[in-house]
Amino acid sequence: MLKRKPKTKAAFFKLEEQVWDEINALVADLPDETWLKSGAVGVWCIRDVWVHLAGWMKFTPRVIPKFLANKKIQVDIQERNTKEVARAQKLSPAAARRRIENTRKNFLAYLKTVRQDDLLGNRRVYNWASFTTYNHYVEHIPELKHFRRLIKQRARQKP
Repeated sequence: MLKRKPKTKAAFFKLEEQVWDEINALVADLPDETWLKSGAVGVWCIRDVWVHLAGWMKFTPRVIPKFLANKKIQVDIQERNTKEVARAQKLSPAAARRRIENTRKNFLAYLKTVRQDDLLGNRRVYNWASFTTYNHYVEHIPELKHFRRLIKQRARQKP
């Protein structure tokens, strides 16, 4: 379920942190080998999901200034997702975790430089920023919850 638009920039960042903590908690304690099992989100493994999220965080600072300048952008979302995940096939789970931690830190620092009126008042900027952060996390949480349950069930069934 999509999260409602916050009224302040501080509330935006608080919501981002809350939903990040929720999605991260679903996978943080899982062993590395489960990070490479297909099926976490569609055919993706957890590493792929983390790389996917980081890819959009890295791309968005190039998009927001275009929106603020009232320019149009052309993005093939599926193509970007496919290329981002394909480039990271040899990445270890630890490297994927480092990538998203660093990318998220840099992305949030960038968003903090965006004026509140632009972040929350410009529909295109807000939609893109929220769908790169908490609304994007929310999109993947149900499948990750399901995947986590499967992993935990299999672990209990092993002798």
